[in-house]
Parts: sequence; C-alpha cells; structure tokens
Amino acid sequence: MSSRIARGDRAALGELYEARYAMLYHLLRARIRRDDAFVCDCLHDAWLRVLRRMPRCETVAALDAWLTRVTVTAALDRIRRDAAHDATVRAKETLGDTSEDRHIVESLEALLATLGPDDRAAILLRLARERPLEAIAEALGIGVRAAESRVRRALERLRGHRTEVEP
Repeated sequence: MSSRIARGDRAALGELYEARYAMLYHLLRARIRRDDAFVCDCLHDAWLRVLRRMPRCETVAALDAWLTRVTVTAALDRIRRDAAHDATVRAKETLGDTSEDRHIVESLEALLATLGPDDRAAILLRLARERPLEAIAEALGIGVRAAESRVRRALERLRGHRTEVEP
C-alpha cells in the first residue's frame, strides 16, 4: 500500500486514512491532551505530510511506526508554532507600541530564533506557557530530566546574549 501511495495512488491513501485515522487520533489525543479541534488540526497536518512523502514500508509495523512518528512530529510542530506565536503576541501586548518596545520585542524574537527548534520549544513552553517540566517532557517526547536539561541549556544560551536585548 505504501508503494501505491508513494506513486500518487489516491485510492490507496483513502484506504490508509480509513484504516489508521482512528488509531492516530486516539494516540494523539492521549499524548498531547488537547481538545478535539486541535487534535484534528494536527492530524490534518500529518496526513498532508503522508501525502507529500510516503516512504515504501515493508511491514505493517514499519508503516504504523512511521505514521506515528509523522503524526507526533506534526503535533509538536504545531505546538511549537502556537507557543512562539502566543509569546510574541503577549510580548507585544505587554510592551505597548513605542519604538523602544518594538526594538526589544524584535531583539527577543531574533534571540529565540538562535535556539534550535527543540530548545526553543522547551523554553517557550516553560516560560510563555508556564508548563511544568512533566508537560514539556510529554510534549517533546523526552524524559523529565531531559526536559529540565533542555530548558536549562536554552536559558544559559539566552543569558549569554542578553546584553543584545537590553535597551
């Protein structure tokens, strides 16, 4: 089936969608603990990725593992995008509209952009969303100690650049 999908067979994609949608929905709902609309948006993103780059999978287990990875990655990407967007909106609302405030917000955005995607997600979830380490670990698919290390590492990198942000 995966070979047919990779060749662009829409009927095969429909069969896979029907066969695996419920499994992926429940897996994602349990992992990210968000509302139905958010889970459906994440699944939509995942199915677009399946359509764009379906590999040839030799076994059903390999196919399910790949689908799970694509789905979880799509959800993490959406969580990261939302966290970055929320932090930017909140910062702009808090700081007002003076040119100095705009400069600080732009500097912070540039500073956050210097972090890798996992470190940026960890720091945004911790500081902007005020998530506990357990929630960060779950969202990133890592252990709590790894989440703690990731947040600490991101803070250290940000502290190393803080003079660039100060007015």
